[in-house]
Amino acid sequence: MGDDKSDDGVGCCIILIGGICAIAWLFYTFFYAPSHRDTNITKIGAKMAVSVEVELAKVLPNAEPRLEFLQGANLDIYLAQHEFEQIPYPDRPDFVRRLGEAWCKRVDLTCFPTVRLRDIRTGEEFGKFSCVTGYVSVRGGS
Repeated sequence: MGDDKSDDGVGCCIILIGGICAIAWLFYTFFYAPSHRDTNITKIGAKMAVSVEVELAKVLPNAEPRLEFLQGANLDIYLAQHEFEQIPYPDRPDFVRRLGEAWCKRVDLTCFPTVRLRDIRTGEEFGKFSCVTGYVSVRGGS
């Protein structure tokens, strides 16, 4: 009879620890990682970005993007608004998808990374690609 209580206590502790870990992962994945730079990016990480730069150059050969590596394998790509607007609106979702896939196929998906295209001046988001779901969102016309 005493063993049942200790087994229940162990089970509750395991569930509590699992719950705390899940909450910590959710916080890191959805709140912390997407807004904090990854200061530990290595040469390997920079090499992974080459595929993104190649995709950008295919559509916007004169663009001067700035890639910002974020925690959790997230990536922000900063472009001037006029560069992004050179892409016809119907072609933008495919462009965002190709950029996202170029990054996502090379990174760990544990923290549900996203690729965001942003205005270099204001930080406004033009487009977004979710590595896990493949969801693409593109801002409407200006």
